[in-house]
Amino acid sequence: CFTPFDNVNAKKGFVYSNRASEVRICVLPTLFDYDHPWPIKKASLHATPYFINYHYESKTYAVVSAKTYLAKSYYRFSGDDKELADIGSEDPRFPVNPVQRFFLQIVSPVTWELVPHAVCAFEEWEHVTACKTVDLISEGSSTGYKGYIACATNFSYGEDITSRGRVVIFDVA
Repeated sequence: CFTPFDNVNAKKGFVYSNRASEVRICVLPTLFDYDHPWPIKKASLHATPYFINYHYESKTYAVVSAKTYLAKSYYRFSGDDKELADIGSEDPRFPVNPVQRFFLQIVSPVTWELVPHAVCAFEEWEHVTACKTVDLISEGSSTGYKGYIACATNFSYGEDITSRGRVVIFDVA
């Protein structure tokens, strides 16, 4: 049996009885929002999250997020060479577009805060297009496999520039 229960000791609580005929008075933690199919708790990242993956070995979450800022420079291309040009030296009517800077952060599921010194910033103009937890062959483990975080990136300069990217593999210690 299960029923709502509200008194001085159990605000917005509930009472239930189990198969052993025990009656228990309980209260759900107030840190979560229960008005959804799953309990939800907001964690402040101060950025827009794009990918969230659970790393089994370290029991942490790898979160790829991005912060938006106004670009102070841009790349000028001539053939295969690229040159960083300052926007301040251009025409004052030059449009300044917001640009995203991507980060990989490790979040602890116990405190839901960022793990100190566990933030990796990607290069400017580099967009993370995929992030997964992968098991790769490793001689240092007993099973022969070890869990890594793999991120695929793309340098987004524009539609008339050849797209380039890379795959970055992170070892969470």
